[in-house]
Amino acid sequence: MSTIARYNWSENGVEHKNDIRWDAANHGFAMCDGYEEYAQTIEAVVKTVLGELQTNREYGIPYFSTIFRDRRHNDIWEAAVRDAVSELSFVQEINSFEYEYDENRLYLTYTLVVTVDDGRVITVTD
Repeated sequence: MSTIARYNWSENGVEHKNDIRWDAANHGFAMCDGYEEYAQTIEAVVKTVLGELQTNREYGIPYFSTIFRDRRHNDIWEAAVRDAVSELSFVQEINSFEYEYDENRLYLTYTLVVTVDDGRVITVTD
């Protein structure tokens, strides 16, 4: 299994963040597999905002009605992230999930550690 890879890079003074890129050598999009595929898939699930997918408006993490609204709803947001990540076929267990939302800077950081189907431990941070 593999997935289209996402990268951060600079080109001609333009910063590309979390973007896909063309792999000229393979005449297609750059792909990734294994550990990197798992990490990028988990990261994409956590970054998917509820309602942003046109094909499934009920899929995603409810950022705006939970953690971005007020701290009382952090546990609902955390549960949504845990549920979404746990549903991935390759995730065996969520080992730890720590996060912090800085209301003054409007900035969210997290560290999510999971065990995957082959026993490897993957850490995803943002």
